[in-house]
Amino acid sequence: MRKPYIHCYARRNEHMEIHLYRDDDEAQVVELWCGTIADAAPHNDPLLVIRLKLQKDPDLFLVATAGDAVVGTVMGEYDGHRGRIYSLAVDQAYRRRSVATVLVRRLEELLREMGCLKVRSSVDG
Repeated sequence: MRKPYIHCYARRNEHMEIHLYRDDDEAQVVELWCGTIADAAPHNDPLLVIRLKLQKDPDLFLVATAGDAVVGTVMGEYDGHRGRIYSLAVDQAYRRRSVATVLVRRLEELLREMGCLKVRSSVDG
C-alpha cells in the first residue's frame, strides 16, 4: 500500500492528505459528488461509479482529506498508451486552496510512474 501524499495549503498552512480511495471514504465521496457534480443520469449514480472504478484502475482514484473530511476527489485511467483525467470534484468550502491542483498533479505523477507519456483531461464537476 502506498503512503499518503501530504500537502500543505499555501495560504492557510492547513494540511491535506491525498490517498487512494478507501472503502471508509464512500459516504463522504458520495456526498461530495452529489453536491458538486450536477449530472444525475442513472449511469452516473455515485455508488455505481465507485464500484465500476474499483474494478478498473483503482490505483487512479484519489481522495483529498483535511482532517477527517473528504474535500476532493479525482479519477484517472490509463490504457497503456494514453492517460485520462476525469471526475474532479472539490468541496465548495475548499475551493481556491490548491486542492484541485494537488489532486491533478498527484494523478499525473501516478500516471508517469505507470509509463504514461500522454495525458488528456475531460474533467467534469
